[in-house]
Order: sequence, then C-alpha cells, then structure tokens
Amino acid sequence: EMMGLTYFMLDQSRKEAEYCMENAFNTYLKLGFLGQQNATRCGLWWIEMLKARDLFKEAATVYFRICGEDILHSAVMLEQASYCYLLSKPSMSRKYGFHLVLSGEQYKKCDQIKHAIRTYRSALSVFRGTTWSYINDHVHFHIGQ
Repeated sequence: EMMGLTYFMLDQSRKEAEYCMENAFNTYLKLGFLGQQNATRCGLWWIEMLKARDLFKEAATVYFRICGEDILHSAVMLEQASYCYLLSKPSMSRKYGFHLVLSGEQYKKCDQIKHAIRTYRSALSVFRGTTWSYINDHVHFHIGQ
C-alpha cells in the first residue's frame, strides 16, 4: 500500500502504483473481517489516486469493491460511486441516477431519511423528462413516503 502511494506521489509508473494498491487491497480482503478496515483505507487511497488522474469510472469500481456488510457504509460508497459516474468523461448520467437510487434505498434501510430524500431528489433530475415511468414512480413514492 505504501509502495503504491510512493509510486503515485513520485509520479512514477502508473501501472506499478495500481498493481501495488490492488495487491495490498486483495491481501487485506483475504484477512476477512479483521482486514476490512485496512481494505477500506487502502481502497480510499486508491480511489483518490484514480481521481487525481481523472479515471472516475475506475474509481467507481473501487467504491463498489469497498462496500461492506454495513448498510450505512454501503450507502455512502454507492453515493460516492454515483458522483464518479457523473464526473467521468463522457458523463454517465443514467448510471449516476441509478446508483443514487440504490444509495437512497440503503440510507432508508438504516433510517437516514434526510440522506435518502436528498439522493432521491438528485436522482429525479436525471430521470425527469424520460419515458422511464417505473423509476419515476418509485422515486416519487419514496420521497412522498
């Protein structure tokens, strides 16, 4: 993990930095529950490395990999992944909206209603004016609820 950060900070080989982070991340995951916190830390560093290089789509996949068993943790990571899709080139607005809805569902499950409403409202801007009536109905139902 530290080697990967060092390669990144020295602006050395991008491939080597990502290989080191991938290796450290997988090693932490193999430890099971004990390594989950370290895997999350490593993943967050890795995400910041990818964002600094404007690799937002790849950063979103790392967010998915660090989604844990905890519902609130998962909700935050899904929301952050959705923003990565919005910032990617070209922008992936449908994936952005879809992952915001998924994040809202997770927030709702752990009684974080204000966060759920915030993510649902953000998703509405994506689905407004489309013919996807089911998702519009779903989002409006949960906001109203």
